[in-house]
This record gives sequence, structure tokens and C-alpha cells, in this order.
Amino acid sequence: MKKLSGMLIVLFMLFSFMSVSVVQAATPPPDNPWLSEVIDGEDINVYGGVSMVRLPGTDRLAVAYSGLRGSSPGFLVLKFALQVLPGTGDCGKAKEWLCMDVDTNTDVGANPSIAAIPDINNKDRIMIGISYGDIDRLSLKFAFTS
Repeated sequence: MKKLSGMLIVLFMLFSFMSVSVVQAATPPPDNPWLSEVIDGEDINVYGGVSMVRLPGTDRLAVAYSGLRGSSPGFLVLKFALQVLPGTGDCGKAKEWLCMDVDTNTDVGANPSIAAIPDINNKDRIMIGISYGDIDRLSLKFAFTS
């Protein structure tokens, strides 16, 4: 867990210094105000339970979601996606999302809820927390950047 937290910190620090002016959705046609894009779906089947937050002070989105691993039917995992500059991510049609596993224990990630707040000790850093269910252990869990 400490290794994952360290990796998330490095990623958030790296992406917090990137310009966000180009990370915006395209203007929808005048007769349809909704946009839709695929974030992740090539290696998992999105199961249910999705939560999204706009990172404070940025135009970037962060998404927590659960999915079934394609190689392990019935094996629920907690995933996280961070909106990045097009071409710099590892998922999504235009590679504009950075996707990662947060918790890969058996049957975790049910009903995730995500929140993001500025770090009170470092105004340039954003802290992210995800609460979610652990079905296998019948418990509520919380993952966060530290």
C-alpha cells in the first residue's frame, strides 16, 4: 500500500505542474449539450460504481471506478483515472487519461466515492481520497494519497 501511495504522490506532483489549458472537452454540437468518451474499457469490463471529481484549481478530472478483470471473471478491482494532456496517458481513445489499479485484492471497489482537496501544508499539492466497499471482507475501505 505504501508503494502505491508513493506512486500516486509522484504522479500527482508530476501532473500538477502541467498546463491544463488544453485539457478540455470539445464543444458539443448546438443540438446536443452532452459529450461522451471512453476512459477505460480495453482491459476490464466496467462493472458499476463510478465517482468523479474536478481537481481543485485545475480543469482536470479524476475518476474512481470498479471493474471486472477480463482475465478473472468475477474479480472486482478498484481503478483510478486522471485526465492528462492528450497523448500523454495510457488509456482512452486519445490517450488523455492515466489509468491505474488502486486496490487489486479480491472483490474490492464496490460503490467508490472520490474527493479531492488542496493540501493545507502545501498549496501546490492536491490530496485525493477514495472510499469503497470490500465485498470479500464485508468492510468499508479508504485509499488516499499521503
